[in-house]
Amino acid sequence: MNKFRLPILIYNGKITGLDRTKFDDNVALFDDCEAYLSVIKKGGIRTVEHNAYMWAHVYKNISDITGYHKSEVHETFKEMFLPQIKRIVINFETKEKEIVRERQSTTKLSGKQLHEYIKQVKQFAEENLDCTFDDQGLWCEENPEEIERYS
Repeated sequence: MNKFRLPILIYNGKITGLDRTKFDDNVALFDDCEAYLSVIKKGGIRTVEHNAYMWAHVYKNISDITGYHKSEVHETFKEMFLPQIKRIVINFETKEKEIVRERQSTTKLSGKQLHEYIKQVKQFAEENLDCTFDDQGLWCEENPEEIERYS
């Protein structure tokens, strides 16, 4: 084992909610070594629920209307609504650098960012493709407590 992750709460500048037993049990699995302890503020990560809503509900409805596969729908809307990012790729044999441009992945979006992305996709589909979404009971803008829960 070379790493582990446990949730904590920080309240008034102090760590609370740490399961000390789990922490100690995980540390005990390490060989003697120097290590780092990082505290990273929890960002709203994309969850299984976000993913299911996007693929099984939003993209499926658009796919059913347009006849395109859900993966084609996904790539099209990524091109339309996600920023382009640059990566530098180095060929270590030739020492040449190449700048590669690609669309940001939805897997890198926070819960709130994905919510905004899905709103854009749905708005476009409703306005341009006569697509409707029956979101009753689903994770969506009509269900703000779910958005907050996963953000």
